[in-house]
Amino acid sequence: MDTDNKFSFLSSLLLFILLGFIGSITPYGYLLILIVCCYVFFSGVSFEKLLEFMWPLLIISLFVGTYFGIPGHENIYLFRFLLPIYIGILFVFGQLNLKNLSYYKIPLLILLILFILSSASYMFALYKDQVFRYSYYLLEIFLIFFLCFEKITSKKELLKTMNYVNYFFIANLLVGIVEILLGIHLKLSSANIYVTTTIKYQPTGFFYNTNDYALFISVYYPIIIYFIRNKFLNWRLHAVYVLVTLTSLFVVISSYSRLGILSLGINVVITVYQFYGKKFNLIAFLGFPIWFYSILKIPLLNNLFNTIFVSFTQKNGSTSARELLYQRLWQICKDSKFMGIGAGGAPRKLYNMNLGFESINSDGYSTGHNFFLELLANLGIFGFSLFMLLIIYVVKVIVRNANCPKVRLKDKDSVLMGIEVLTSFLASMIALSTVIEKRYLWFSLIIILISLQQSYYLQGKIDNKDFAFNMYK
Repeated sequence: MDTDNKFSFLSSLLLFILLGFIGSITPYGYLLILIVCCYVFFSGVSFEKLLEFMWPLLIISLFVGTYFGIPGHENIYLFRFLLPIYIGILFVFGQLNLKNLSYYKIPLLILLILFILSSASYMFALYKDQVFRYSYYLLEIFLIFFLCFEKITSKKELLKTMNYVNYFFIANLLVGIVEILLGIHLKLSSANIYVTTTIKYQPTGFFYNTNDYALFISVYYPIIIYFIRNKFLNWRLHAVYVLVTLTSLFVVISSYSRLGILSLGINVVITVYQFYGKKFNLIAFLGFPIWFYSILKIPLLNNLFNTIFVSFTQKNGSTSARELLYQRLWQICKDSKFMGIGAGGAPRKLYNMNLGFESINSDGYSTGHNFFLELLANLGIFGFSLFMLLIIYVVKVIVRNANCPKVRLKDKDSVLMGIEVLTSFLASMIALSTVIEKRYLWFSLIIILISLQQSYYLQGKIDNKDFAFNMYK
């Protein structure tokens, strides 16, 4: 890319970010985007170029969410505005890459059927107003999968998209460190609302609560490690790896999130083995006495160890509360004969059960902290089976790649990243209050599926000239 093209790209990206900030101040600011699009149309600039400029902003806004929104109107933000515009331009003026989409037809079909099932549940839904909200989120997830599978056709494009995520990941680490050290939080953080003995110094980053933050770091840590293994070499690779790993451990442990700590710990062990191979056993054996002594003598490490201990031993109240939620969710499933009470109805029904009586006009909402049970309660055995088919498909792709003979080290990266991300993704299903709204979690599955598919080709298992051409662009 020459200097003029770089300047044009950066100028356009800054322009869209500026328009996003203006839109976050006043909804009328979003009209400026339409004006810019009209200007591009009449000035002769190709819409393919416009889509290229919009793509980074679409990915970043997918993560940032309400921080690029209208104050006081949390449901109106830049991503929800850009998504239909991007799709509209792509379908009307762009060219769909149908061949690339054909490699991912199974997950796309599963998500499409899940959306149709959710919409159809309106006919028997106990809380019909919740069907539209739930179905919208499923449609959003399907469209994100569709656009990413259509857009990311090469290793270069995948790494470029990972780089956008990398910036957001680093920003979250920095914000988390500031929160831990100074007790200062962003405007939309739950730390500004909740009152507990530890909340002031628990990190939330750009998310609402600490669990969201910890699971985001845990899920995207292996993706960032994959990115830096393809970006850096020699001592720089090891220096960046150690820095990212230690910082991630520090902020996640400080969050007091049990599953966040557990899933990140598993991921770190895998990446240490991935980086140092047979030396891992030697490091673990010889390093244990050093780590044990350091925990006892170094205040920072001692505090982190105590935080881990407290996180797993002093949350009996939280554990008991979740057990009660799970029991009531299971009761909802049984009462509906495992056919579901309609999309999005489980949280409303759960709220009424906790309340002790049915409140018809209430907007009360109690999340179940278990996506598996909540999905079973919402869409019954059919919806649950569809989701499990998606997970089984991801597992099958990982196993397929792992069983390929003569797998090179760089190709193993995709398999290990897939295992780590999927493990953290499944942990999020029972760690977070709700998952259907967490676009960043579903986006992580997209990343590993694309990486695995590209790696599978590099191992000589896909005989397709068009795919081969795209891979090396």
